[in-house]
Order: sequence, then structure tokens, then C-alpha cells
Amino acid sequence: MLRYEIQAGQRLKIFLINSLAIAKAIEENSLVGVVRRTKPSADGKKPITKYQEIRITASPEQLRAFLKKTGTACFEKKQALEFQKIVTD
Repeated sequence: MLRYEIQAGQRLKIFLINSLAIAKAIEENSLVGVVRRTKPSADGKKPITKYQEIRITASPEQLRAFLKKTGTACFEKKQALEFQKIVTD
């Protein structure tokens, strides 16, 4: 999922979704989805931190409500891509 901003009709900025924020929302039941974490090491010393799967299964209506509530908080702060309009005469 992406978020975009158009600035002064000249620049298009694209922001990627923050997968960790989405995983947290799913684990807290704020968003319907599936999160699978890696298994801890056999000795039990390493905590479960890595994700094997983060999948949103919410309906379009549920996803819309979640995005309306969270706003831009579930997207990366820094844009992934930026495009600028170039005018040549």
C-alpha cells in the first residue's frame, strides 16, 4: 500500500506503508489480518522479533475505517520516491 502527496502541482511524493505499524495494529486487533513471527531459538535466549508474514485481510470498509482513524501514522515518514514536473519550452 502507498500514500501519495502532490505539492503545488509540481511534485509527487510517494510513501510506503510501515509494515511494523501494520503488524502491531493486527496484533492489537485494530486491523483484521494475519501476523506470523519466527519461532524463538531452541535455547530460548532469542526473543521472537522477526516476521514471516504480515497480511491485511480486512474488508475494504474495515481498511478505510482503519486508515481514517490512523491517518498517516501507518506510513513511513520519509518518502520512498519523489517526482518533479519538468517544463521545457
